[in-house]
Amino acid sequence: MLQRSNALRCLTRASYGRSSKPFLTHLHNPWFRRSYSPGPSDGQPYEIAVLGGGITGLSTAYWLTKKAPKANITVYEASKRVGGWVQSLEMDVDGDTVVFETGPRTLRTGSVNAMVTQAMLEDLDLADDIIFTSKDAASSRNRYIYYPDHLVRIPFPVDGLLDTLSTVLLEPAFEGILWQVLKEPWKWTRPSHLLDESVGEFLTRRIGKTATNNLVSAVFHGIYAGDIWQLSAKSIMRSAWELEGSFGSFGRGLSECLEHGALVDARDAELKSVLEPFLDGSQFMDDFKSSSVFAFKGGLSRLTEALETYLEDCPNVTLMTNCHVDDLTCEGALDLHNSGVLTDGKVRFNVTDMTDERRLRAPQVVDKDLVISTLPSRVLASMFAWKTESGISPYRGRPIPSIEMGDWATVMVVNFYFRESNIVPVKGFGYLIPQSVPFENNPERALGVIFDSDAVTGQDTGSGTKLTVMMGGHYWAGWDKYPSPEHATQMAMDLLKRHIGDIPEPAKTMATLQENCIPQYRVGWDTATKSAHEQLLHYFGGRLRVAGPSWHGVGLHDCTRAAYDVTEGADGWHRGKSEPRTGLEMFKEDPVFLHSKTMQQPKKTRFY
Repeated sequence: MLQRSNALRCLTRASYGRSSKPFLTHLHNPWFRRSYSPGPSDGQPYEIAVLGGGITGLSTAYWLTKKAPKANITVYEASKRVGGWVQSLEMDVDGDTVVFETGPRTLRTGSVNAMVTQAMLEDLDLADDIIFTSKDAASSRNRYIYYPDHLVRIPFPVDGLLDTLSTVLLEPAFEGILWQVLKEPWKWTRPSHLLDESVGEFLTRRIGKTATNNLVSAVFHGIYAGDIWQLSAKSIMRSAWELEGSFGSFGRGLSECLEHGALVDARDAELKSVLEPFLDGSQFMDDFKSSSVFAFKGGLSRLTEALETYLEDCPNVTLMTNCHVDDLTCEGALDLHNSGVLTDGKVRFNVTDMTDERRLRAPQVVDKDLVISTLPSRVLASMFAWKTESGISPYRGRPIPSIEMGDWATVMVVNFYFRESNIVPVKGFGYLIPQSVPFENNPERALGVIFDSDAVTGQDTGSGTKLTVMMGGHYWAGWDKYPSPEHATQMAMDLLKRHIGDIPEPAKTMATLQENCIPQYRVGWDTATKSAHEQLLHYFGGRLRVAGPSWHGVGLHDCTRAAYDVTEGADGWHRGKSEPRTGLEMFKEDPVFLHSKTMQQPKKTRFY
C-alpha cells in the first residue's frame, strides 16, 4: 500500500488530518452520519453546506476539508445512501461473486480532469483496489458499432494503412467518408455570426452526413444517450469548434497543431502544471500512464465508499441522509446595485427529516455562510423561495429561469451474467448503435452493449460472460411510462440474440431504470449558463455556488474536477480575500485555447 503523500498538502493551503477515533455510522437520529465540533478558530466557525451526496457532493466535501479546514461542512443527501448514480452490487452466482454496475463502470486516463481524480485516489490509499486495463488490451484496441445489421470494428491507429483502408472502403458504415475527410480542409467555415449549432449540423458541414450519422451519433449515444441533432456543438465539442473558428477547418487546424502542439484549454494547462509535479514519479502514476481505462475490484462504489469513510473521519464534517431541503433563499444585506455583492448575511433553507414519515416534526431552519449545490439544475430550481412584502413567495424558480435549463435523458441499464465464457464472437470493449440503424434492427431503441468481461478483467471470481445493455436515452424523451424490469430484460435478450447470435439463458440478470440521469446540453446551453452565472451572483452575491453534471460535464472525472474548482477560495472570499464565485465563472467568456508546445494562443487563419 502506498504511503499517503504530501502532494495534497502542497496543492492546498492546509490539510485536515484524519481522526484517530473509529468512525460511527448512524447516531440516535438515523439521518445523521457523523457530527463533531471543530477546533478553535477566529470568531464563529464558517458554516458551509453541500447539497447532494453523489460523487460531486462527496468530492466537494473532500476538497473543502483541504481548502477550508476550519469550516464546519455539512452534506445533505435526500436518499438513504450517498454515492448518487455510482452504485456497484455484488451478486452471488453459484458461489461466485459477480459485480453489477448500475452506473459508470470504467474511467479513462490521460485528461487533466482525470489527474484530479488520481490525486484523490492516492490520498485515499486506493492503489490496491484499482484494476488497470493496458493500452494494448483487446478492450482498448477493439471498439465496435452495429451497422446496419452486423458488428463493425472501428479502425485503430496501429492497425496499419492497408487494414484501415480495407475497412473504410468496404464497410457500408464508412461509405464516402474518406472522400469527405480529404475535402474537409477546403470546405467553407461557419459564418462569424453563428453562435452555436447542433453537433449533427456542425459535423455534417465538416465531415459529411455518413460519418456524422453512422459514427458520431453512436459515440454520443455512449456518452450522453443523446440526439446529435439537438446537442450543442459549441458546448460539447469546444476544441473542434475552436479549430474551425481559428483556422477555418479541422485539417488546417491539425496541421498547425502538429507544429505548435495540440490546442488545450488555458485553465486545463494551468491546473496540469500544478498537479503534474506531484503526481509524476510513483509506480501508481506510471500505471495510469500505461493504461487506457481503470476500474475497481469491488466496482466504482469503492471510490464513493472511501470518500464517505474519509469524511466520516473528519471531525468538521457531518453527513446527513434522508433529508429534504427546500425554501432556499438569501437572508441579509444584498446590494443589487453593486453587482450583487452580499455585504452581510447568510443562505437560509429548510431541512426536513424524511425518516419521520408522519411529519410530526417541523422542518429545521438552517442558516449557512456558503452553500454549494451539486444537485441537478431542475432540482435546485424547485428549491428557490423569494421574499415578497407578504412573506415567502410560492413562485419558486422564476427569478432565475436559466437555472432550470435543458432536458435529462432516462436510461435503462440491464446487466447479464452467463455461466458460459466467450459467448460473444469478438473481443473488445463493446459496441454502440448509431441513430442511422434501421428500426427493424433496433426496435428496442438500444444505445449500446458493453462487454464487461473484456472491459474489466479480474473483477469477478466467476469465469463466465458479463454483458450490459443500455436502452432509452433520447428515444424515450417525453415518455411518462417506461418498460418494467421484466419487460426490459426480455427486450435486452431479444437485442443480444439479434445482434450477437444464439446465446444461452443468463444465470443472473438485473434491470435498473436510471430516470433523468444524464443532462442534455442542447443548442444555446452555453448562453444559458452565462446567464445563470450572472443571475446567481445577482441574487446570492457569491453565497450560492453550483457544480456537477448539470454544468460541468457528465463524466465522473468532470465531477471531481468541478468539485476541485468550486471549492477554490471557499475559506476566504467572505472576508474579502477573493472574489465572490458561483462555480460558473469559466462560462463568462469563451474559453482561451493555447498550443501545448508554445503555450501561445493560435493565430487566426480563417478561410472564407
